[in-house]
Amino acid sequence: ISLVWMAVAGGRGRAGCSAPQWKVDWSMAASTYTYCYGHCVLDSFANHTELGAYKGLIGVDHYYTKQGMPCVDGKPSEFKNQDEFAMKWKTKFPGARVMEYRINAAVFYDPLVHDKLMQDPDAFVKFPNGTVCQSWPKAKTGMGPEYGNCSWPVTAAGYDFRIPEVRSWYLTNIIQPTMRVADGVWLDGDGPDNGGYACTGDYKPEALPPPYPALKDPADVAAWKNGSDTVVAQAREWVIANGGFEYGCISFSGILPNHTDSSATCADKLHTLQSQEGVVGVGGQRTKRSDPSAGGYDDATTPQAVASFLLTRAEHWFLVIGPDDVPPSAAAYLVTDFGAPQGNMTQTGTVFTRVYENMRVSLDCSTFLAHFEAI
Repeated sequence: ISLVWMAVAGGRGRAGCSAPQWKVDWSMAASTYTYCYGHCVLDSFANHTELGAYKGLIGVDHYYTKQGMPCVDGKPSEFKNQDEFAMKWKTKFPGARVMEYRINAAVFYDPLVHDKLMQDPDAFVKFPNGTVCQSWPKAKTGMGPEYGNCSWPVTAAGYDFRIPEVRSWYLTNIIQPTMRVADGVWLDGDGPDNGGYACTGDYKPEALPPPYPALKDPADVAAWKNGSDTVVAQAREWVIANGGFEYGCISFSGILPNHTDSSATCADKLHTLQSQEGVVGVGGQRTKRSDPSAGGYDDATTPQAVASFLLTRAEHWFLVIGPDDVPPSAAAYLVTDFGAPQGNMTQTGTVFTRVYENMRVSLDCSTFLAHFEAI
């Protein structure tokens, strides 16, 4: 079933989302999600391939790929860096799926974006005097020897998404190339660390110093927001239709039971988790797993987390892992192939059980002990 989510309050929502068109792989190795930011958990699996091959869903931040730095021959290379990240891990783990980082702001850390500025300045938000609005150079990217002597300051601007042709260019040149070597896009919204908002006026405009933001009229800001929402939805639709995925289509709403829960609370959490619909991220947020007190787990409770996940999961669910290294004792649970489920979760007293092709999985909510019995 293709589940389509509409926009929700408080953000861009999930307009344009549907389930990925991948063949369902029920193995745990293909059922985790991680995000490489300051650190990347993938090395844990690369160093212990004897446990099994990792096949999960991987996102990567532009900080992890150095925002295109250092400049080579005066040019930053962020999109090339993202491609190299994808190729590295897909070569190491052929079954893994990588979503390359993109953002809906025009950050000039790739020649493609800077060339567009030089050739078509009307594609960007402008100040009332007609000059293209650009934010200040970022702290870790800019001109100088430490950056490879970049030929231009790495600032940020706003694509003028009020213009249909700009949205079309963005889709063709920024989004679609992610599918050349990767499996979709980790599409970030412009926020306080990215800079384009200083031009578009969509994030705390009252806190900006003059002459920002460039768009001050509420009608202009609303039109820009509408255009941005439109292009995000179009990006998701195109990527998913072409065999990829976009991380914003994951609902990070899966709350796990933990060892401090009463038996009744543990049971309630399992039933609530089982009722989740769509593409669900369990036990974490968009960038990392959560602590046990916040619905996540730790290395010591990985067996209980995996058991809870297996008891309740549906197609295209992902257990959030990382960013910290995972010890082999925990990693083993994350790359085991339990096979496909043979039915739904059942309850006998405080014990919850679900049978898979290769394993009978159970969790006792009274003791918070997980059991995996080979079949």
